[in-house]
Amino acid sequence: MRDRYNHLTETQRKVADFFLKKEDAAAFLTIDRLAAEAGVSAASITRFATEIGFSGYPDLQKALRLNLQQRLNPTQRLQSSMGIEDNSLFSRSFQKDMENINEAIKLNPTPMLESVVQLLLRAQNVYIVAYRSSYSLASYFYVILEQILGNVNLVNNLENMKAETLLRMTKRDVLISISFPRYNQQTLDFTKLAYDRGVKILPISDSLSAPLIQYSDVYLISPFESMSFYNSYVPVMSLINALSTELAAALKEEVKERLTLIDQMSDTVYYPLTGHGQS
Repeated sequence: MRDRYNHLTETQRKVADFFLKKEDAAAFLTIDRLAAEAGVSAASITRFATEIGFSGYPDLQKALRLNLQQRLNPTQRLQSSMGIEDNSLFSRSFQKDMENINEAIKLNPTPMLESVVQLLLRAQNVYIVAYRSSYSLASYFYVILEQILGNVNLVNNLENMKAETLLRMTKRDVLISISFPRYNQQTLDFTKLAYDRGVKILPISDSLSAPLIQYSDVYLISPFESMSFYNSYVPVMSLINALSTELAAALKEEVKERLTLIDQMSDTVYYPLTGHGQS
């Protein structure tokens, strides 16, 4: 933007000045709201976006939000999003998640998803590692995969258990590593150690340039932008659901038998809040 400033028209410079002064806030403004605050027309903003190399304002705004997610901490991102019109937050949040799911479909073509399914089906054991907010995804994926495959392990976050876990892992195993900006160093370190032991890695992250992707030719890519300060994991959950559906279909009879046994054991092991089994 700064490099092309001298080549812009007077109106386009007004738009550029607004972005340079209020870049963080602009990432959350509609084109009409931005036009009003910058004192130009919506068409002028569209022309400005294409002039600096974007396909349009949505493409420019996407780049602004991505930069914001990677550059600011959650508190700062929350402050930047406070300028959103309150009465539009619900619908815009839903819309953003739907856009992310559609983008995830494009980023993960069927051949890649099929490769992921085959990787998991061939694994002797499957391990899942993630930290901080991504740990919720790891837990969700673990619960589903364990019911389908029966050989899944959620890596313990306790520091003194990581070495023991790594020692159990072999070349016949798969490690699912989940990390999104700002990338957790513990996840990256654990993944590298597993990779060095010959373990096959299945990264789940936000882009091909994410640090986890270097460890595998098979991966899952998911957008993570939201309308506020936190990462949106809705598209990742959709990917997990799609993979789980395909895995369950591939192991239909085995899964049916496992679920039946799980239900039978659950009736014996777990007790209701009232009745027998109380202390």
